[in-house]
Amino acid sequence: MILSLNLLHKISPKLKKIPLNELCAALMDLGCEVETINSIKPSTNLVFAKVLEKTRHPNANHLNLVKVKANQKVYEIVCGANNFSVHNWVVLAKLNAELANGLKITPRELRGYVSNGMLCAYSEINPQATSFLTSTDLDGILVLDDNYDHYKTPNQIFNLDDVILDLSIPSNRNDLNGYFWIAKELCAYFDFEYVVDATINHRPHKEIIDVRILSDDVNSYGIIEVKNIQNYILKWNTKSILINNQIKVLNNFADNMNFLTLLTANPLHAFDARKISGQIVVKNAEEDAILLGLDQKEYLIKKGDLIIVDDQKILALAGIIGSNDSKIDATSTTAYIECANFNPMLIANTARRLKINTAAAMRFSKPLTNYVTKVTLKKLLANFKSDAKLIYYFKHSVHNVIKNKINQVSDFVGAEIDLDTAQTFLKRLGYKINKSNLITPSHRYDVLNEFDVYEDIMKKISIQEIKPQPISFDILNFENNLAYDFEKKVSDFLVDQGLFECKTYNLKNQTQAHEFNFFNFKQAYEINNPTSNMRSHLKLNNLNSLLEVLEYNQNQKNELENIFEISKINPVDSSQQTVLSIILCKPLINSKINDSLIVNNFVTTKALLHALLTKLNIDYAYDKNHVVNELYDNNQLALINANKQVFGFIGQLKNQVKKTYGLSNDIFIINLNLTSYLNQKQVITKVIKPSMYHDVIRDISVKLASDVDLNNIIANIKKIKNIRKVEISDLYIKDDGIIYTFKYYINDHLSNLSSEQIIIIEQEVNNYLKQF
Repeated sequence: MILSLNLLHKISPKLKKIPLNELCAALMDLGCEVETINSIKPSTNLVFAKVLEKTRHPNANHLNLVKVKANQKVYEIVCGANNFSVHNWVVLAKLNAELANGLKITPRELRGYVSNGMLCAYSEINPQATSFLTSTDLDGILVLDDNYDHYKTPNQIFNLDDVILDLSIPSNRNDLNGYFWIAKELCAYFDFEYVVDATINHRPHKEIIDVRILSDDVNSYGIIEVKNIQNYILKWNTKSILINNQIKVLNNFADNMNFLTLLTANPLHAFDARKISGQIVVKNAEEDAILLGLDQKEYLIKKGDLIIVDDQKILALAGIIGSNDSKIDATSTTAYIECANFNPMLIANTARRLKINTAAAMRFSKPLTNYVTKVTLKKLLANFKSDAKLIYYFKHSVHNVIKNKINQVSDFVGAEIDLDTAQTFLKRLGYKINKSNLITPSHRYDVLNEFDVYEDIMKKISIQEIKPQPISFDILNFENNLAYDFEKKVSDFLVDQGLFECKTYNLKNQTQAHEFNFFNFKQAYEINNPTSNMRSHLKLNNLNSLLEVLEYNQNQKNELENIFEISKINPVDSSQQTVLSIILCKPLINSKINDSLIVNNFVTTKALLHALLTKLNIDYAYDKNHVVNELYDNNQLALINANKQVFGFIGQLKNQVKKTYGLSNDIFIINLNLTSYLNQKQVITKVIKPSMYHDVIRDISVKLASDVDLNNIIANIKKIKNIRKVEISDLYIKDDGIIYTFKYYINDHLSNLSSEQIIIIEQEVNNYLKQF
């Protein structure tokens, strides 16, 4: 967010007393990181001058001879602009002035007449603003009426003495995009009173037009009628504030609404009253439709999108973009201005789908409270005064009340906190406090529990000022974390096999949290006051999240990879569980001959599982009596331990489950509950003395049936004398079988083997494999 100190000081004059370095430190404590500080370079020797005469240059049709008066002195100027008249006030750069664009003013002869100064355009005294000006402002000089403040200099009137801060605000504080709310936080920090009143004393004039709300995605909705909109000319003092905030000026009416949004953070939208037929209705679209937007682009509205309509047409895609059919134009005299608050998730999803990034869509994609909307409506009515009439206002009343646990903040922080200071600060922020409860500030939606209150308190009582407490730590008493070592061993092994480790979100909606519940956990923990129904329960499985990872990557046209996740599962009915989930969607072994011949199947999945459990020294057996619905009956097995307890499943995912995620690849899964193995002492590995002689490596390919036990074959080949290691290096399908390539390593460890000895070993291997 851009923060203009001139506007901040105008809103809250008390903040002028605060030095810039203290203000920046306060913003940092309040969670708003100050990324850059920029001062606008002011021009020198500028004055306001009144036009006395204006005549055409006799030797140049495109020039004017102008006499202006400033500080009781008359200046003769040659000027090329035509957008001013006699008696107008203009900005004169006197001789020896240096403009912000680098131009130095000296006497200059133009077609026989000397110009003793220059009448300035805004872009000449603020060259950085060029991209935020209209073509009219770019082509003409600055012109003011008699009502400007004669005691201020041009640099002050046009806010060229401003200091601009570029802030990074917290993602959950959309309200801080409005100056009112930043001013309130800063005033609370420096112990100043600052109140933003939302009381509306206007009675609704429902006879003007009927307004109906037919959607639960509308949090609040206000609409006013404004007549004579052509009379509301935004003065340069305010227009330059918009420019300093990097907001493009458009026209007087739009600029007025943009300035109000700058103050409160709540976007506004206007309809030409002449173009409305019948009533105004806010509803969810019942069918697909096409909208021609204000940007002259067509957008496909889908069923469920939030729209605003009259009796004949769509007026706007709510919170995102207006329709070209109801826009304000140069001939408009009366407008209906909408001040509303919509479901942010719906707005965000619709804007993302349509790739619309208007300022309104970005603001409405994050929550704002109805109080913010009501304040905006109040300021809207005040801005347009007697020409404004309230037609309709509706809101859902929401007050967030939490238990008063302020007296526990010291225990939470681990240091003594002055409770009087804390309570005073909270009241300045807008909290209402009694002995048992707190009512959170009306403009805030981010305070959900006592910990959020503690976080607010620590904005005032900086954590940096709390004296550090010594921590008792004896490195000699530190015990190895066997659980961590075990999980690291699992992760390292799977990464070595070419799998990618994922870390997914622990919160799901209620249905997703209970899916793939292979281990029969009874109930998932429900989150109090979740930010969304999509994040309402702690998950009981990893598989849903991993399949969503595949779905996302497929939608992004990324190559799918084999993935796994080790996570902590927290069921209501038992202690914390550690679950490993593996999803295989592509071959583990890459063919050196032809990629198209490689398959991902149950055999290779079992081989990976066996290698993993062998690495972990876990004894297991397969069991067909336990089945899960998500896997094919004839292509799944349960894993049981020595006590006949099920600790895992392996199998192929059913097609109907894959379709839910839009996946078509064959998908094999391994799902293991490793909780009981986490803290077991690992078996000490016996290390054989390294051989001084090189391995003799041989390959042999053999066609095998799909039901052959590969682990048994590998074990029997290793029993042959002087074979120290056997592995499957390749496989591919041919006709009705699978051809495996076994690589085996020959080494006597004590001496080099002769050619004859090696041939004998090869024959033993060949003879063994012939039986298959």
